[in-house]
Amino acid sequence: MSEALILKFPYCLPRWRGPAPIIHTVLHGDTVTGVTVMQIRPKRFDVGPILKQETVPVPPKSTAKELEAMLSRLGANMLISVLKNLPESLNNGRQQPTEGVTRAPKVSVGTSCIKWEEQTSEEIFRLYRAIGDKIPLQTLWMDNAIKLLDLVEVNSSVLAGTNFE
Repeated sequence: MSEALILKFPYCLPRWRGPAPIIHTVLHGDTVTGVTVMQIRPKRFDVGPILKQETVPVPPKSTAKELEAMLSRLGANMLISVLKNLPESLNNGRQQPTEGVTRAPKVSVGTSCIKWEEQTSEEIFRLYRAIGDKIPLQTLWMDNAIKLLDLVEVNSSVLAGTNFE
């Protein structure tokens, strides 16, 4: 057997290639995610043959941190399975599809800026669940930058302007 490097990837490739797949899963409201164990190609990332892949539903309202913990457990078990049967896994690897490729770029502080005119309340709450534990969401109020440290989702039947005290 020739040398092989394998990688456990927290998504079902070819979707969400890049450094932040779990964040983009939550940010875009995906309902299905998974783990891919793949063989690494020299000098190219996220494009090698798939050795094992499993999908799971994304729990409603989960944060990226919660999803990461869930996928880590699944991925650890998958990696052990691949390693126990490595020659067979390498022989049965399948090429990734060329369609369905999406990018999961690194997020920055700029990602945390709420765009009230462009984002729905659902999109803002997904942004909070995706990055809020790492980067506080930000907004401007009376020309001052405000960090939103905690967000609470309210029932959509609550009327705008309702006092929650």
